[in-house]
Amino acid sequence: KFTELCPRWLKFVKGVIDSEDLPLNVGREILQKSSVLRVVSRRIVKKSIDMFNDVKNKGGEDWATFQKQFGKYLKVGVIEDNENRKDIGELITFGSSASKGNLTTLGEYVTRMKEGQQCIYYVSGDGRAQCEMSPALEKVKNNGYEVMYCVEPLDELCMMELKEVDGPEDKKIEIVDLGRDTVKGIDDTEDKKEEKQEKEKSFDQVLKFLTETLGEKRVSKVEISLSLSDSPSTLAQAQYGMSPQMQKYMKARAVAMGDEADWSGGSGQAAILQVNPNHPILVSLKERMDAGEPGDDEKRVASLLFHVAQLRGGYEIT
Repeated sequence: KFTELCPRWLKFVKGVIDSEDLPLNVGREILQKSSVLRVVSRRIVKKSIDMFNDVKNKGGEDWATFQKQFGKYLKVGVIEDNENRKDIGELITFGSSASKGNLTTLGEYVTRMKEGQQCIYYVSGDGRAQCEMSPALEKVKNNGYEVMYCVEPLDELCMMELKEVDGPEDKKIEIVDLGRDTVKGIDDTEDKKEEKQEKEKSFDQVLKFLTETLGEKRVSKVEISLSLSDSPSTLAQAQYGMSPQMQKYMKARAVAMGDEADWSGGSGQAAILQVNPNHPILVSLKERMDAGEPGDDEKRVASLLFHVAQLRGGYEIT
């Protein structure tokens, strides 16, 4: 096996290479250092990607079967193959809110983007059902934007590695996680920022109460979200935080490797609790806080807001 001849993500490809340039009469160590071998390796990858694109262009059952059997290998290629990441990224598929049964590529998503939409949006979860119940979907609900579903850690790692894709007129379109505390194209307008500041002043007592009641091991902070429409609360991660699915993956990996890293509370990281100031539960809680000192009932409400957000967001219940 010559590791430099064929990358790990292409190990499902079988074939014969006919070359007059390979010095086959020498030992393996010399052959592995051959510059000709590197040229052959690049051609193998390019030919393979061309072959995959032919299957993609054909579509139908052949493409669906190819994705079912070999899709994960392509996603490994996106993560490991820096040189060909962009080309491989055009071949990988994900579930989508726009289609119940069929998988879709990032390029196909771009063709369906709404007017004024700036980014490709995705959520992560343990399966499609978990993604569909995520409160994070509400952040783009009013805009009618399509959302990609990352149903396993490999999907999420691909999104993180790709970062962006090519759009029309050579425009770069960023790939954005809806599970972040600030979502580009949704929460970053000046009007939204001003309205959020006003709401946080109005709900200052409520935010402080929730922060103190839940504690720093559960939440890093509590803030207002103007993007939530139906849910009273959701859990989000800061820019460099890990999603609950990635936390579970890293925790399992650490246990398998015998790492004694601290994953206290079962989740590893304290998330950001975002609350909907227009939801009846928050309106009622604010009225109670304004009327006097919070009691046990208010503390139970705080706990309920957090646990429901954990459950719907795919976090481990703590």
